[in-house]
Amino acid sequence: MKFKKEHLTPTELGEMFGVSEDELVGWLEKVGLHSSEKLPSCRAHDEEYCKAYSHGFRSFKWLWNAEKTVPRLIKAGHHLASPPPSSLVEPSEIKGPFTCRSIADGAHEIIGEDGFPVVSTVGDQNAKVVTKLLNVAHDHGVFDQKKPAPPERIETEGFVIVA
Repeated sequence: MKFKKEHLTPTELGEMFGVSEDELVGWLEKVGLHSSEKLPSCRAHDEEYCKAYSHGFRSFKWLWNAEKTVPRLIKAGHHLASPPPSSLVEPSEIKGPFTCRSIADGAHEIIGEDGFPVVSTVGDQNAKVVTKLLNVAHDHGVFDQKKPAPPERIETEGFVIVA
């Protein structure tokens, strides 16, 4: 996943996961990146998860390193909004191999090589089929092509097959 900005506000981080800023800050506290005093923790500073930026006269806000913070929250078991906000994330390339994980209520995410979801499905069988199809395409180099070849058109006995 490629972010459009290096650092995100807590509100923008919340948008990445489809939650409010307050809920997101609670998650940051649980993973040790935020203190109960409403400030980033020493760990967050030491490991460069966050930085301050000036927000008017004698005022500042905290920005969070997207490349570090988003994967840390995913590792803690939180799921990205599907799809992630296009205002914050560049369109990604689909790269395999692919795996599948259950998220909730019969929903599944198909995870690409980079560890981020590429497709969401509902139902175990659908998830298995989509994962298998993506892996077959990956095994045949479909996603490695820089410029896709035009589809083949095969006509036979009243049927048209586009492959």
